[in-house]
Amino acid sequence: MIDQSLITALVDTWRPETHTFHLPCGEMAPTLQDVAYLLGLPIEGDVVGPRVATNLHPDTDDDSVRRSLEAYLLWLFGSIMFKNGTSNSVDKVLIPYAQEIADAPEDIVPIWSWGSAVLAATYRGLCDACIKDDSNARFQGCALLLQLWSYERLAMG
Repeated sequence: MIDQSLITALVDTWRPETHTFHLPCGEMAPTLQDVAYLLGLPIEGDVVGPRVATNLHPDTDDDSVRRSLEAYLLWLFGSIMFKNGTSNSVDKVLIPYAQEIADAPEDIVPIWSWGSAVLAATYRGLCDACIKDDSNARFQGCALLLQLWSYERLAMG
């Protein structure tokens, strides 16, 4: 579960001019190293391993396996990595990435830097959220990254 109060508190301390949190202990921000360490997303090299057909019937055809992987990737992109403020949609620009990964041969998976993309989306989400005055405004980005980062980097209590 994401701690919404924590995310709100972090958004309140974010300064878009410096792309840092202004905290009593100083200025801090998540880095690519944090993304790689906390989320396990490589910032270079192989980003997706071979496909493994889990939770599917043993007689499942290859196309069903590919479509299941594509559906999982779209959920992962839209719900965790690049959350857009709603819980039931994914940005359409991510669909080709999921399709290309799902349709790639097992030994030739496309290589992208997902870590830098998640960090950039999170920074953009923080910048947008800190200037909104709408009471229904939602943070768009990787809230999981911010929560894990705060647990690792900020002294609590």
